[in-house]
Amino acid sequence: GGPLAHKSIVRHLVRPLDADLAVLTSFKVNVEAESPALFEASTFIWKLHNATWDQQLDTLEPEARLQLNATLNGGQPRSNVWGGITPVGARKPLFGAGTGAIIMLHWRALLDRLDSLVEQSDTSRYGQVIVTRAGHFVGCDHPRVLPALDDVFVPEGENYGGVTDRHFVFAFASRARVLRMLPWLATHDQPGVLWSPERAWFAYLRAQGMRVVTFDRVVALMRVHDEARYNWHGHGPIPPLPMPGHCDDQSWLKYPFEYLAMAGSCDLTLESCPKPQNRFFGPYLHWCAHKLHNCSAKGCGRALERMTNSGPKACGQRRAPMYGFQVCNERCSPGFSDTQKS
Repeated sequence: GGPLAHKSIVRHLVRPLDADLAVLTSFKVNVEAESPALFEASTFIWKLHNATWDQQLDTLEPEARLQLNATLNGGQPRSNVWGGITPVGARKPLFGAGTGAIIMLHWRALLDRLDSLVEQSDTSRYGQVIVTRAGHFVGCDHPRVLPALDDVFVPEGENYGGVTDRHFVFAFASRARVLRMLPWLATHDQPGVLWSPERAWFAYLRAQGMRVVTFDRVVALMRVHDEARYNWHGHGPIPPLPMPGHCDDQSWLKYPFEYLAMAGSCDLTLESCPKPQNRFFGPYLHWCAHKLHNCSAKGCGRALERMTNSGPKACGQRRAPMYGFQVCNERCSPGFSDTQKS
């Protein structure tokens, strides 16, 4: 994400919420040198062990290994869900460049660190946890949400048939129910149903009796300019796009359509930077100005129809996130539309 994202996390998340910041990172990362803003604001620096992801799996979830091995060898594994894990007996990971299982292992390692806070002080002084990514740019002060024991709060959008897993808030006492997903998925994997990490996580949360509640998006992922491009669903690579309002900074949007919702929530500029590669993005921003969540609005309705094959009538007057290659939950995610808006 770079310095712009790191400074925004401190300015708009840590300080307004008077939060303690914990940085979970690789043992190789020198946080003080690479992320001075996060280092200076941090209460904890938690380093992952010097081990491969498979060794991390064997250490953190040994009971899940046999079931997981059978699932990966006998099922229909997807790189976006199981990428990074090597079945026993294989010489290398089977499933491309996906990182779903790696994210789950991060959560499991985080759970151990959160548990240690209770062990050190008998009772925890923390009421809730916000899990985010260091690459998130926070566009304005993060809302102060109050999750009950059965709640998980997430920003609107980026759900891909389930619920976004990049930024979420939950009660500290519910940490195991929220974060310990890997053993459940090893047993309950359904390739034809849980076809994305977001969908799998939503199914897991429902199995734990958790309710998903959304709030207005105030975050968007950044990337450094020389980071590899991302190919979305066969639609080709997303070009590097500097964030509007920060055209001279060396931080770029990773998922451009996140910016639309964040700009609507935070009253940010929709004036794209004067670069040739921004030609497709600039007009889209202007079409959706001030109508980011209204599918029936004239300009946004047409844009939504082009980008998602879901026309304005399908969405009616409901608030619905406006992102490329996504559709309204009612049409494409039957049974997965039981989220609530805060």
